[in-house]
Amino acid sequence: DEGVVGSAVIGQVGPAGYRERRRRGGARARDVCVPRAVHVDATADVVARAVDRLQGVGPFGVNFIHSPAEPGLEDALVDLYLAKGVRLVEASAFLDLTPALVRYRLKGNRIVAKASRVEVASKFFAPPPEKIVRDLLAAGRVTAEEARVGSRLPVAEDLTVEADSGGHTDNRPLVALLPTMLALRDRMQEEHGYAVRLRVGAAGGIAT
Repeated sequence: DEGVVGSAVIGQVGPAGYRERRRRGGARARDVCVPRAVHVDATADVVARAVDRLQGVGPFGVNFIHSPAEPGLEDALVDLYLAKGVRLVEASAFLDLTPALVRYRLKGNRIVAKASRVEVASKFFAPPPEKIVRDLLAAGRVTAEEARVGSRLPVAEDLTVEADSGGHTDNRPLVALLPTMLALRDRMQEEHGYAVRLRVGAAGGIAT
C-alpha cells in the first residue's frame, strides 16, 4: 500500500523541511470510501491507517484526483480527509472547481493545484465561485463564517505548472508555459489584492 512514496519516506523528509504528498490516483469509489456510510472497505482502511501513521512526522499532503464520473467519490474523500485532519491536498486533473474541493478549502485547509492550462489555473487562483459557496452554505456543508472568510481567499495559493512529461500531458513545453503562468499569478495577485502571496512551481518537461 506504500507505493512510490510511503509513510517511512515522508517521515524522513517532513522533519527536514520538505513536503511530500501521498498519491492515491485512480482509486475507485469502493476502494476509498462509501459516502456517508458507516463502513469503509479494506482499501479505504489502508488509506486511513496510512494517514494515521503520518500524523506527527512533519508536513505531508494527500493526492486528490478529480473524478467527474463519480462525484460521490470526491465528497467521500473530503469527508475522509477532514475526519483524519489532512490539512493539505494536491488537486490533480481538475478541469473545473467542484463543490467537494471548494468545501475542503472553505474548511480552512490548503490546496496545491496542478494545471497545464491557463484557464484552469485562473480558477484556482481566484476566490471560490459564489454559487458553489451559496449552495454549500444552504446545504449546511459549511458555516456562515467559513463561507465569509473563505470567499476572500484564492482556492489555491500554490500552483504546480505541469509541463510536457512522460505521463498525462497537454504537450505544453515548460519554457513557454512557466512564464505564462507566472504572468497569470502576478495578474491575479494584483486583481484580487490577496494578503497571501501566490506561488508557482514547475514539474515535468525540464529537459524538453
